[in-house]
Amino acid sequence: MDYFSDAGHPAVIARLLHDYDIRPKKGAGQNFFSDPAMLDAIADAGLVGKNDWVLEIGPGLGALTQRLAAKGKQVIAAELDRDLLPVLAETTGGFDNVKILQRDFLRMQEETLEELFRDAETIRVVSNLPYNITNEAVQKLLLSELPIASITLLLQKEAALRILAEQGDKQYGITSMMNRYYAESEILFDVPGECFFPRPGVTSAVIRMIRRQPRPCPSCGKEKLWKTARACIAMRRKTLTNNLKAAGFPEEDIHRAFDECGLDGGIRGETLGIDMIVRLAEKLHDA
Repeated sequence: MDYFSDAGHPAVIARLLHDYDIRPKKGAGQNFFSDPAMLDAIADAGLVGKNDWVLEIGPGLGALTQRLAAKGKQVIAAELDRDLLPVLAETTGGFDNVKILQRDFLRMQEETLEELFRDAETIRVVSNLPYNITNEAVQKLLLSELPIASITLLLQKEAALRILAEQGDKQYGITSMMNRYYAESEILFDVPGECFFPRPGVTSAVIRMIRRQPRPCPSCGKEKLWKTARACIAMRRKTLTNNLKAAGFPEEDIHRAFDECGLDGGIRGETLGIDMIVRLAEKLHDA
């Protein structure tokens, strides 16, 4: 990619922001990548092959989009900020395998995504994810029925560590539970603040999540599984018994499920591993 077309080069970023009168929106978590070498590393980490389709969330100025388009078969990018569409038209206009949608990814229905990716055998998600939608976006991707093989995201390092949190950790929550159930994940490398414009006050990290294939499905179904999981940790200072009672589960069903799972109802939900939560959900919904 030459100097004049690389939307990740600092001089090109300055020109684009000036020409289109763009000011990064702090509330939208807009920090544009300004390090071409690091962008190359992230694109490589995405494992995109020539037959893969790519989903990108929040393409910004299109620097990562350009690199993904050069690697994959088709890139579909969802950008919420309407002001960035003219910039993206310029920076990705030279690629015939890029489709930019002015959409809020979190509001896109699964049926819409299935239609967009109906011809895709394998999907790679690669994104410099807006920081303010991290948990919701990761959960949506993990729960999706799309043929997503991997999810490679640039996140605040704190958010990446939260996704990888283990049972008993104070950061252990629904997103980390889903991660452990649906994926094998690791932090690949850190990304310092000087790689962005404007420079954020935090360190970022690239995390890669390899989706388990086939994904295990509990007998109670995934909707009831995650409803139960959320109930288990709804109030962290309460016992598992009290949390489940507050969620509306009959006390006799709770005690029966605990007996069958070999659980002490006085423990707290965040101490449970995902395998035990699956088993507990199945027993509670068997009732």
